[in-house]
Amino acid sequence: MFDIKINKVLKHKILDLLNQEHILGDKFLNNLEELYNSLNGNEKENFFSLLLYLLSHLEFPEDVAREHWEKIKERHKELIQKLGRNISIRTSVIDYFTYGNDIIKKPVVIEIFLYDSSEMRIYVDEMTGVYNYRYFKEALWSEYKRSERYNLIFSLAIIDIDDMKRINLKYGDEKGNIAIKTLARVIDLNKRGEDIVCRYGGDEFVILLPETSKAGAIAFISRIKRKLAEELKEKNIELTVSVGISEFPTDTRDPSELLELANKALYSAKLNGKNLITAWSKDLHQ
Repeated sequence: MFDIKINKVLKHKILDLLNQEHILGDKFLNNLEELYNSLNGNEKENFFSLLLYLLSHLEFPEDVAREHWEKIKERHKELIQKLGRNISIRTSVIDYFTYGNDIIKKPVVIEIFLYDSSEMRIYVDEMTGVYNYRYFKEALWSEYKRSERYNLIFSLAIIDIDDMKRINLKYGDEKGNIAIKTLARVIDLNKRGEDIVCRYGGDEFVILLPETSKAGAIAFISRIKRKLAEELKEKNIELTVSVGISEFPTDTRDPSELLELANKALYSAKLNGKNLITAWSKDLHQ
């Protein structure tokens, strides 16, 4: 029997996208393709096998799985045209394997939100739904090894809400929680498929940005700040965020130190008036 070799970090990246399908809509397949294109050769070896296993619990060799996936995408387009509305990729997977190939004799709808929940729970922040710091440590190490091996860059960004205590006093704890959840949601909706967002602390989030320079990270965070202001305006909440950014390997080749430097850049942003995006440089060191 064929056994899938499961890359744990890749598995959670795919699950993360599947969890967001209802939000991403017709962008979902593009984001999935972006994730695939961002992987190295070894990570691509079992991508489609893992994808179909997570969607259907069916196991296929990679070449067979890829062939099935291309046909599933065709079936997906056909069903959308026939029904005149968007449908989930899971519906198309079940339709394809049940009525197209008769592989699934007794189809069972597997909700991705419940799939492997006991394992996923230890990696997901309960309040915001993004990954937690435990997952971030594994992802950072994995990206470090990948970037070191293939001579790539990546950046870290730490985002912290300014004066959270004052916000809770002004609006109340409930609206303070809404602000934190809104920040998580805005980051999650605007990141690329390969980016990883994790809750770092109470009102802090850290974002891992593969193959992204400091300049690219600053552009991304600037967009996040604009989107956040728009979202919070609708909720009648006013706040700002400060951000610290560091880049591998320009600033350091040590992943732990990279996180420390992003924290120092964040501290500098706070000292210099808040509501700033600050990239680490030696000039910040005091």
